[in-house]
Amino acid sequence: MVSQFDGGQEQRRRKGTFPTYDVVLTYNGLTRADIDKLWNFYQDREGAFREFYFFTPINESHKGLFVAVADGTKDTFDLPGIIAGVTVVYVDGISPAVNFLTGGGDAGADRCEFDD
Repeated sequence: MVSQFDGGQEQRRRKGTFPTYDVVLTYNGLTRADIDKLWNFYQDREGAFREFYFFTPINESHKGLFVAVADGTKDTFDLPGIIAGVTVVYVDGISPAVNFLTGGGDAGADRCEFDD
């Protein structure tokens, strides 16, 4: 986000830690208790006013998703979500040896650490 000031100066900041996605949830056969739970969550968040994190497992929909640019010294990178199931990381089309770390990243994101 870029803010322009009268003197020609700019102030820049990012809007969020992770990419923002449109998510559609489908519910079949909700009980009254489930509906009440969803309504209470909506009320607690004040609609769209308060933020919350909705982590989706990293899956096929994340194929080709940009994560970071390496600088030759850093070997640990935050992933844009929580890992669930089998995950493969490719660097320039090659799958190097990596370790996946639970949490510890921005807003609790999982991380991948490249072996030296």
